[in-house]
Amino acid sequence: APVITGGSDSWSNAAKTISVTTDSTSSSPISYYQYCISGITSGCNGAWTDILPVGTKSVSISTNGTRYIYMRGVNEVGSASTPSSYQTTMIDTSDPTVTVSVSGKVATFTISDNIGTVGYGVNQSTTSEPSYTSYATTSGSRTWTASAAGTYQVWVKDNAGRTARAQFTIASTAFCAYSSGQVWNYAYTGGVQSFSVPCDGTYKLEVWGAQGGTIGGAGGKGGYSSGYIYLNAEDKLYVNI
Repeated sequence: APVITGGSDSWSNAAKTISVTTDSTSSSPISYYQYCISGITSGCNGAWTDILPVGTKSVSISTNGTRYIYMRGVNEVGSASTPSSYQTTMIDTSDPTVTVSVSGKVATFTISDNIGTVGYGVNQSTTSEPSYTSYATTSGSRTWTASAAGTYQVWVKDNAGRTARAQFTIASTAFCAYSSGQVWNYAYTGGVQSFSVPCDGTYKLEVWGAQGGTIGGAGGKGGYSSGYIYLNAEDKLYVNI
């Protein structure tokens, strides 16, 4: 049997080259070699394939997943030698995938990979990977709750170290205690009143003027004005009525 090398028990994101280091011995010279990509460690359970051109003693394996590679020599009369011991290849040449849906503060990540992921993580960088939370799956989902509004990146890593990333935004309104339509009224005091903005957002301001007096006839109607303004949380408005 030939002796072969080139395998690994660690995941790789690239093809592996399996090579003969010690030739088969035979009563007739070896004319060419064959290889088998097997799913078991007890022998070849696939097809034997010629390594071409004749005389070549290595083959590149790019089949995804955990595989066991065997090789054997074939002499000039077509007789095959005893197969080699196997070399393991653990290859993942496909990137994982991740998509995001957002509801309020909560983001749901849908994750998949053809071989399997090792984890996911969230940060706000498009270039630097985050710390990963362990999560092994070929297809699954995870939820993540934000502590602040902003634009985030979710990263997913697979067994071979390949990564995928998706961007999502948590709106500031997710952290607001008030819903759209909330009204704050300010009555006449003769002094200055204040309004502290509770949440980022667009606000409508409305003011009404008092009707004129009635001495000598009915007074004129009071004026009215309104407008919209974007305000940030913790801004302060002062109202003089």
